[in-house]
Amino acid sequence: MDAMAPFSIESSPDRATHIAIVVHSLSRGGAQRRLVTLANAFAEAGREVDFVALRRGGDVDELLDARVRLSILTDASKRAWKPWFLEGWRKLTGWIARNRPGVVVAGSTAVHFTAVVACKRSRNRPSLVLRASRHPVRHFPRSRPHKRMGEPIQRWARRRLYDAADLVLAVSRETAQSLRSGMARPERCVEVANPVLTPAFLDSLGSAPPHPWLA
Repeated sequence: MDAMAPFSIESSPDRATHIAIVVHSLSRGGAQRRLVTLANAFAEAGREVDFVALRRGGDVDELLDARVRLSILTDASKRAWKPWFLEGWRKLTGWIARNRPGVVVAGSTAVHFTAVVACKRSRNRPSLVLRASRHPVRHFPRSRPHKRMGEPIQRWARRRLYDAADLVLAVSRETAQSLRSGMARPERCVEVANPVLTPAFLDSLGSAPPHPWLA
């Protein structure tokens, strides 16, 4: 896969007025909750925001701000044999063509490949941002030989995906340093910590602990 020609979001501020955040499903995992926080904050800042799920499953959308538009690309369940990275690129390509967002944020590793392919195939290509929440170097024990043997190939594939993005958001300093060491254009990778100090979290500090052990 050839790296895409980069767009400068700073030189084209109008692109960031319409942001699409892509997730694999609406389950209440850590990645989805962090992305809901980002979507709500973008909406609060006056941006046009779409929250796009490849599949239904889950109810994290209940936490979305009313100003954030929700799109679910398919209601069908995922086949057990089909990996997440092969999911939904055709439907996402069509969604981008119809809605024409300025920026697409692929929120987790599971949707990076889908977002790269969909953006690459789009005639009016949006700027592509990959959120890197997982360290790119993973070590597996000898008790997991298939994972151990496949990791070098996956590491190469992940590097190609990051090189295809206009911007990579690493959630920690260590992740950013490791990503930059393998990227063709390391300046595209920036460190942005997860948004965990939300208004809801700050409001909860004054409430009583829910579990009796914490009383």
